Order: sequence, then structure tokens, then C-alpha cells
Amino acid sequence: MMDQEELANTWNKGIPLLNRLLWAKLESLPDSLFNQVMDRFIDDPFLLQATAQKLNRISKLNKLLKSPVDLNERIRTIASRAVHNAFHHEAYTFAREIGDTHLIKFLVERIDELDRIMHLNIIESSENSGELSDL
Repeated sequence: MMDQEELANTWNKGIPLLNRLLWAKLESLPDSLFNQVMDRFIDDPFLLQATAQKLNRISKLNKLLKSPVDLNERIRTIASRAVHNAFHHEAYTFAREIGDTHLIKFLVERIDELDRIMHLNIIESSENSGELSDL
């Protein structure tokens, strides 16, 4: 298995490889290798680009770990720092699919906050440039 540095130096930091690996029969791997693979899947850069479908698969695999990671808390932590709107919408879809009302509420509030920030920035940019805003 490649270490983090080798993976970072591959095409697109290994994300395409990890995307394909996610759908393999990972449950049959020896524990040590399974744990290494899961470390990559629950790493922030991979989660940040994950779709709801991938988050679901990671969640199911996570439950097979001897010490599962609190994936919903990881998503919450990433969402509170990230401004990548697609991540928030994918995480929201995932939260709805698993029925986590606390995560749903958090993500709805965060998406609303990002929308306000974006609109405020557009208004400030228009005011600074002397143009009228269509908002």
C-alpha cells in the first residue's frame, strides 16, 4: 500500500484510485490492510469530494472497524470549516438517507449561512464597484 506522500504524488492525489477501490470487496481484506484503506477514506480530502453515495458506502465500511470513527462528527467538522457548497449538499443528502436529524439540521443551517455569506459578498462587491445589485 502506498504511503500518504506517494499517494499525494500520484495523478489527482490518488483520488481516482480511491474512488474505484471504494467499491471493491474490501470486507475480505485482512484487518490491518482494511484499517489502512479506511484511514484514506475517512481522511478530510477524500470526504470533501465524496458524493452521498460514497458517504453511504464509507459509513457501512466504517461500521466494520473495531473502533469506528464518528463519521457524522467528521462531516460536521469538515462542514463547519469548508465553504465548498457541493460537499454540504452531498452531506445533507447522506444525512437524509440515514435519517440523522441532528446532522440534517446542522447542514441546513450551514448551507443557509454559506448562502448568506455569498449574497453578502455579492452585495458588497457590487457596492464597491459602483454597480447596482439585482438582488
